[in-house]
Formats: sequence, C-alpha cells, structure tokens
Amino acid sequence: MTKAKILIVEDELITAKAIRSALNSLGYDVLDIVTSGEEAIQKASGSQPDLILMDIKLDSEMDGIEAARQIKDRFNIPVVYLTAHADDATLERAKITDPFGYILKPFEDRELHVAIEIAFYKHKMEDTLLHAEKLKSLGIITAGISHEFNNILAVIMGTAESLEESFKDEQELKNGLNTIIKASDDGAEIVKRMLAFAKAGECTSNYILADINYLIGQAIDFTMPRWKNTAQSKGICNDIDTNGMKEIPKALCRPSELTDVFINIMNNALDAMPDGGRISFSTDRDENTVSVSVSDTGKGMPEDVKKKIFDPFFTTRRPLGTGLGMSCVYSIIKSHGGKIEVESEVGEGTTINLNIPILKDTVQKIVVSPEPYRKVATRKLRILIVDDNEDVCVIMNGLLTRDGHTVRTLNNGIEAIELTRIEDFDLVLCDLAMPGLTGYDVIKVLNKLDRRPKVGLITGWNEKLKVFDEEDTKVDFFLKKPFKHAELTKHINEVFAK
Repeated sequence: MTKAKILIVEDELITAKAIRSALNSLGYDVLDIVTSGEEAIQKASGSQPDLILMDIKLDSEMDGIEAARQIKDRFNIPVVYLTAHADDATLERAKITDPFGYILKPFEDRELHVAIEIAFYKHKMEDTLLHAEKLKSLGIITAGISHEFNNILAVIMGTAESLEESFKDEQELKNGLNTIIKASDDGAEIVKRMLAFAKAGECTSNYILADINYLIGQAIDFTMPRWKNTAQSKGICNDIDTNGMKEIPKALCRPSELTDVFINIMNNALDAMPDGGRISFSTDRDENTVSVSVSDTGKGMPEDVKKKIFDPFFTTRRPLGTGLGMSCVYSIIKSHGGKIEVESEVGEGTTINLNIPILKDTVQKIVVSPEPYRKVATRKLRILIVDDNEDVCVIMNGLLTRDGHTVRTLNNGIEAIELTRIEDFDLVLCDLAMPGLTGYDVIKVLNKLDRRPKVGLITGWNEKLKVFDEEDTKVDFFLKKPFKHAELTKHINEVFAK
C-alpha cells in the first residue's frame, strides 16, 4: 500500500525535524519541509502532497492562513494547522480556509496520528459527497439535453422516413436514407446512455443472465481493428492476454452495458500505450461475486488524474476525448450493484478491478425478440397535432396525411384548447413541454370535453410521468421522441381497435 505523502510547513527547524521523525515512525512519507507560505504553495503545485501540516504563524511575508487559503482555492489538498499560541482572532480568521483539523504544540505522536487520520477521513467523505453532487447536477442537465436532442432526432428520422416512402424505386437514395434512420437510432441510444450514467439506478427488472467471459471476448473482437490491424499498420504490436480468465458463473446484468464497459476500458488502455504493449484480462469468483481485472503496460496515472478518472467530462485526451467514457463505466458498474477500483502509478501501468454480484437467487427475465410490426389499416381519422416544434408538426402531418387521415397542426396550447372547443377530433397528439400552456394544461381541458378525443402524449422527456396517472390528466398512449412511423401507427390502431 502506498504511504501517504505529507508536506510540513514549519519555520522552526527543530520542531519540523521532530514532526518528520514522528511521521516516519507512524508510517507516513514526509515529502519535504518548507519554511514559508510561498514555498508551501510552490510545493503543493508541483508535488501534490496528500496532506499539508501548516504552521499558522510563519516568519515570512505570507503566513500559514494565507497560504492555506490559496491552496484551498487552487488544489484539492487537505490542510491541518499547527499552532502553539494563536489568539482567538487568528483562529477565527483560520476558519475561512475550512481546515481539516488543528494540532496544538507540543503534542504526542498519538495526537498527531489521530489528527491526520481524521483529516484523511473527512477529506474522503467530502470527495464522496462532491462526486454525488456532480452526478445529481449532471442528471438535471442530461434530462434537459435529452429533451432537446430527442426533438432534433425526431425531425431527422421523420424526414428520412418521409423521403424513403416517396422514392421507392431509387435504391441508392433509399440506402442513404436508411443510414440516416440508423444514425437517428444511434443518437437515441446515446441519450439512453447519458440518462443511465446520470441515474445509475439499482433496478434489475430487465437484466438477463450472461457469461462475463463471453462479453469480454465480444469487446476484444469489437476493438480488434484498433489494437491489431491499425496498430500493425503503424508498426506497433499489442498483445491481448486472456490466460487469467477462469471459468465463472453467469451474472445477472445488461450484457450490452457490460460489453461497453470492457470496450471503454480497452480503449483507455490503448490510449495509454501509444507504442504498443499488453492488455491482460483475468476473471475469478467467490461465493457471491464475479471479479474482473484488466491490466495494461501503459504510462500509468499520477494521483491527481487517478482521483478524477470517474468524474464527468474529465479527460486527458482533449480535444478527442469527451470525458464521459469512464464516468459511464463507473455508473454502469454501480447500477449493477458492483464496485470498481483503479490501481496505477506513473510508468507502472494501470489495473482496473471490477466486482459484479452474481445475484444467483434472482429470477432471470426471459427476453423475447419483438416481431417486426406490420402496418394495419384503421379507419380514417380527424387528428390534431399540437407541438411547438414546427418541423415536428410538418413531419407528422405528412406521415399521417399519407395514411389517409385529415390532419390539423398547431404550435401552442392556447390555440389548441380554443379549436377543440369548436371542432371535434378523433385523436389529439400533444407535446408535453411547450411555452405558455403545457401539454398538462391541454390534456386537462381535453378530458373535460363532452366528446373527449383519444389523446396521445408525444414527448422527448425520458422520465416516468406519474402525473398522467391522475383522472384529469389521463392519456391513451405515450410515444417518446424520436419514434418510427410504424410505432405511431401501431399506437393509433391499438387505441381505435378497443
């Protein structure tokens, strides 16, 4: 286990040497002794100690409190004050730096040890809470991004499908449009992954039993063009070692997500080995857990990078990296009830250790591949579309008109309410998030009409909308953007077949 590195900031050399001797006997590593606040900041910047023991009163232009304040603003390093005769005003001023403790001189080794370990514990708890707050904030941001992103994808997908149906004899055009539709599907999947990262839920209702060794093999095969073919073209040799993979039981998981985990880890390992190297996989099990270790012979990571590796948007590969890869890895493993740890030192490579519960007592969910949906003709309907995105209105109008329906479109809730009071519609397709009157407001009015139309809520939000369980806001179906024409037709047919 690596010893904690401590910087001593003390202008009385006899006292400083006594502290160093005590720290060494307690098993800590003394990084250095400096005598001024200016030197403390310089050392904190260059050497990144794990903790700083800071004398409050220093015989220099910058005292310990000012040095601690600047270190707090610039670095994530805990500071414990050393003091012998600080007055109340000085101690009050010291509070603004949020110190991790005070040690009163003279002190015994036991007091020093306790104060340092308490400081490390408090710092670890602060990091944990900060990470949780980052995830919470990102969850809010991601939810908003997904709404806007899904609106854009709905336009792309709708346009492509509309053109595809109009040019049935133009094979080349159809192939290109199919590519657009596939890209839209991929974009929707990105949204799902962003939300999965933000939430990292514990629900296992849609997990299946899968062989982790097989998933690792899939990840190796998927990345082969990079670690083998591309590398060889550059005269680089990468070796993939799977000799450490033992026979293990199946684990309850989302196989596609765990495959993504291994792909992300492999890509990071390859980035760390620009001149080639070895990636080694090993698997094992105990009574309740499957363990996976992935090691590389790359550059390794300094402590400050290792501490941030799972932070959202943190990357050492800008502008190429997004900083979401390892954050998603962390989130996926946590959502499986597992653990992930990193071992790394500069020049010594990196090992990622994963532990995934077997969950052997959980009933496996049987996953059945859905049959392709075939369009079924329904009677011709009068349909009102309400969406503040005009492009969405145009696309849906074209699709539904081509099916033989009579369609009206509006881009705000106020006009929609006024129109439904004087005209009858068989179906209203309403967006949720609109300026002014929202979809909630429109649906409440529709549910009070003497001749209530069927109501379909179409939205880019991915949250479960519990409010629509209420009687005055009930809807007949939900459709999440982006969607296929066949999905919309299927919902309409089902509603009017009742």
